[in-house]
Amino acid sequence: MLRDLTKNYGEIPSLLWRLLATQGCMNATHFMAFPLFAVYMANELGFQPGQLGTVLTVHLVTRQVLPSLTGPVADRFGLRIFLIAGLLLRGAGLIGFAFWTDWLSLSGMAFLIGLGTALYESAINGVFGRQPTALAARVFIVNNQFLNIGVMVGPLIGSLALALDIRSLFIGGGIVFILLAAWTATLREIDAVHGEPTAIATSLSRVLRNRAFLVLFLASMPWWFLYTQLFVAFPLYLSRIAGEAAVAKIFLVNGAVGFVAMLGAMLLFERVRAAVLIRGSRNVPSDRPL
Repeated sequence: MLRDLTKNYGEIPSLLWRLLATQGCMNATHFMAFPLFAVYMANELGFQPGQLGTVLTVHLVTRQVLPSLTGPVADRFGLRIFLIAGLLLRGAGLIGFAFWTDWLSLSGMAFLIGLGTALYESAINGVFGRQPTALAARVFIVNNQFLNIGVMVGPLIGSLALALDIRSLFIGGGIVFILLAAWTATLREIDAVHGEPTAIATSLSRVLRNRAFLVLFLASMPWWFLYTQLFVAFPLYLSRIAGEAAVAKIFLVNGAVGFVAMLGAMLLFERVRAAVLIRGSRNVPSDRPL
């Protein structure tokens, strides 16, 4: 088992390791501040449920709907510029949360963060998805591990920083995103991964003709109902019964379980078809490499 894991990790190129490290830092920064958005708006700004829900819905809808447009545009114009722009917008939105307190302005900041996420994720998934099939499967699993490490580390930092003004988390997080954008700008090897530009219409047509992907997309939609509770209801409820510092525990447990699960998933993907694994079936060997 250890030998198989070492082999899987060893096949990942250095450029991808640098991007995976960026993913971990990015997610740690995100989860350092974002889980406290709902708590901050409800407890400190006194937002009503409708106002709070609107701000978070703007963020969620923007980050989940816009990739259907930003993805094809990234295929056409380049991946690195979208990575940089996405990180800069997320940084600007986070810093804006520290300086504006009215509902309309925070909705605008939520839109910036959501747009930045859409740009960034369209590009990073484009880089990972352009790898050879077997390597891409491993990279996406390792990416999930780095993201879960960020889910564990970020809230811990955030809970420790609560001794300071909560706005310092937003400012600090925004600065980290800007620094990550500067770091990503130096990774010129990404341009070679992009290859020949793809027409926007061609990219959209490929997605719309992929019936398996569309079915999986629709089947995954219920997850976002849980996702919303994870970022709104759970933090608010826990902050009221155990204090704001306890909010980090939700995400620490979530990240730890996800990290351990992905270690096993890396081995399973070598032996089981992805579709079978998603359905939860067992002991069905794969007849083709991923």
